[in-house]
Amino acid sequence: MEKVTKKRKRRSNFTQEEIERLVTLVNIRKDVIESKRNDSAIWVEKEAAWKEVERQFNSVGGKEYREAKQLRFKYDAVRRGTRRRVKNVQGCNTSASLTLATGEKKLFDNVPITADLEDDVDAVPLASQPPAIDYAARNDCDSQSDRAESENAPTLITGKPELHEEVDIKPTVLLERYDDKPIVRDPVDKLAEAKLEILNLHKAILEQELAQKREEFVHKKRLYESVGVLNFLKMKILMTELEKPNNGMHM
Repeated sequence: MEKVTKKRKRRSNFTQEEIERLVTLVNIRKDVIESKRNDSAIWVEKEAAWKEVERQFNSVGGKEYREAKQLRFKYDAVRRGTRRRVKNVQGCNTSASLTLATGEKKLFDNVPITADLEDDVDAVPLASQPPAIDYAARNDCDSQSDRAESENAPTLITGKPELHEEVDIKPTVLLERYDDKPIVRDPVDKLAEAKLEILNLHKAILEQELAQKREEFVHKKRLYESVGVLNFLKMKILMTELEKPNNGMHM
């Protein structure tokens, strides 16, 4: 099976100023964007909120226009990264300390990240009173997490697309399976293909019959024309014969 190459459009990384601006705009609408409701109305509200974030984010200008989808992916990435670093620090045996960027600090102060950690399957259990976090201090435990989540870290190519890349994948294209196992086809698809094959066969038969009808029509037309010519000649002969006695009597 032919492999299909994914078309990737490289996006420039967010600057620290853009991250701070994004977090600030989201915090204004955090009641909608961070809502835990799961109904159609809240999704409409969230879509409108992200459109407004897109409009205000790009109104101040910048080297690249950021769409709402891209802003949402980046915000989720910063949010997950901050949650992960907080979890790692609170799970260390040493005294808890963490260094956060300005945008991450705004996110930590305004969004209940510690509450979200309780929903993680592998999250470290939190004490009833979480330890105080020193934004200025830094130890060995969080330094590894900081380096892994740094904006300047090299981009790793994984099975999932990077957040700053836009992947254009057509759902109708069937990509090659990595396990090389045969693809089990749905019986409904087989039935549809069988019906399509019957229709194509019926179409071919009708086209063949139409071609035969056309040939018959052309043949009959030529036959009628020949009969007409023959009758005309017979009439001419008859008229000639009728005129012969008259000519004899005149003489």
